Amino acid sequence: MEEHPASKAIKKLAKDARAKRKAMTNEEKRPYMDRAAQLKVEHEKTMEDIMLRKKSDLLICKLRNCAMKMHRSLDREPEECRIKSIFGLSGIVKFGF
Repeated sequence: MEEHPASKAIKKLAKDARAKRKAMTNEEKRPYMDRAAQLKVEHEKTMEDIMLRKKSDLLICKLRNCAMKMHRSLDREPEECRIKSIFGLSGIVKFGF
């Protein structure tokens, strides 16, 4: 199996970076560790927001399906329904079926 020509340069760069990091004192590493901790907190917050949005979207979808079944069973004309989810999101869902 033939290696890509640039892979040797990347391997050398990674080896040099590891050696440089190993030679650093804890005080020299501190800014990098602080930045990593900050990025971790931001990532966790972003993931929490994404999961909350997915749960909210799922709830809205379930509400929409339930309302559509209700309207069909009552043989009503399409209309708008106001919804408010447990996540504090509100809006108007228009049912046009």
